[in-house]
Amino acid sequence: IHDSCTRRWPIVVAQHTGETRLTGFTPSQGVLVVAGDLRIDAGVQFAGIMLVEGRLMIAEPDTAMPIELLGAVLVRDQARTGSDVRGPVLIASSRCATRLALAAAGSPSPKRQHGWTERP
Repeated sequence: IHDSCTRRWPIVVAQHTGETRLTGFTPSQGVLVVAGDLRIDAGVQFAGIMLVEGRLMIAEPDTAMPIELLGAVLVRDQARTGSDVRGPVLIASSRCATRLALAAAGSPSPKRQHGWTERP
């Protein structure tokens, strides 16, 4: 997560509207897009961009295994439900991580044809 030479910055999309859980102790990076809620377990390290349509929840905070989120974290959330972020969590803005994640995502380009046929 702290290595600026990392070359793999994937785009991961969780399209279901339920809960997505981010677990593990291996640092990860890229662009993470979640259509529903995102629950993050203790020990997770992520660099890049997180876009969450639902709530952001930190599962069972653990002082021995802090959570590090570097880059940009954007949460839409609903006013009635609310996110739950507490415990040893570092959420830090990082221009470098954000720039690398966006550069790896590429830029859109127009297609000459589309994958469907229009009927009269």
